[in-house]
Amino acid sequence: MTDIRLKQAELPVEDQAYYRLVGVSTALTARASARLEEDFRLPASWFEVLLWLYHQDGPLSATDLGSFALISRSQVSRVIDAL
Repeated sequence: MTDIRLKQAELPVEDQAYYRLVGVSTALTARASARLEEDFRLPASWFEVLLWLYHQDGPLSATDLGSFALISRSQVSRVIDAL
């Protein structure tokens, strides 16, 4: 088996930018999630579902909600069940 150890600096500039963007997104998501838990004892997934529901003019199906949300459709279903 080949041991592949590629350093980020060896990647093309476009790939480096992508990985840095993903890293920043991951860090910001973790901080926002921690803050929601700390301040409101509310998981980020619950916040997202509640936010989408709050801004709707009428009923919204779980399928439609799953297509809008950043969390997975199965996670949307679990959040709805928990709420």
